[in-house]
Amino acid sequence: MEISLILSGMRSCFAFCFIFFSLQASCKDAQKMPLLIQVPATVNLDTLMLEHDLAMRPFITDTISVEAIKQLLGEGFQIFKTSIPNRFVPGQTDTLITIRKNSSYIRLYAVSKSDKVFYEQAEIKDPLPVFKHAMRVGQTKSDIRKCLPELAGTKIIPDNILIMDANGMDYLFLSFNKDKLQKVVFQPYLD
Repeated sequence: MEISLILSGMRSCFAFCFIFFSLQASCKDAQKMPLLIQVPATVNLDTLMLEHDLAMRPFITDTISVEAIKQLLGEGFQIFKTSIPNRFVPGQTDTLITIRKNSSYIRLYAVSKSDKVFYEQAEIKDPLPVFKHAMRVGQTKSDIRKCLPELAGTKIIPDNILIMDANGMDYLFLSFNKDKLQKVVFQPYLD
């Protein structure tokens, strides 16, 4: 039992560090891109980890495109574009497209030589109706328990929930403060 708890804590710490450094490493333009996760004074091992398909496609749109995200966020958004070199094709320049509304954003990776667009990351800090399962920033832990049936048997919901897909490639990190959902960070796998 003790070994299981230690391994669980180590896995939580590893997952948190992986998400933190992945998100920080992808922030290219500090003027236009937000600081993604604040480093806590101590790493909080009080993180509940769930496996759920929500980590792969958390948004209520099934289409990944600039138009779909603009529609998802509604009026009042801003778009920022940053050129980045393609890691696999020398001389090819791709584009990071950040669609921001208030304190939230969804960032897309657009491949220049094709019509392919992928989620790069997202951070939602406003009560925008963008998530599946009727989940919204500002909801209480009890509300989130109703949105995610996997939490039904959980007596105490910690301040951090890490949701990952079955392969451990895509992550959705829910952060609570004083029983309310403060932000949701989406970090999909992007090669």
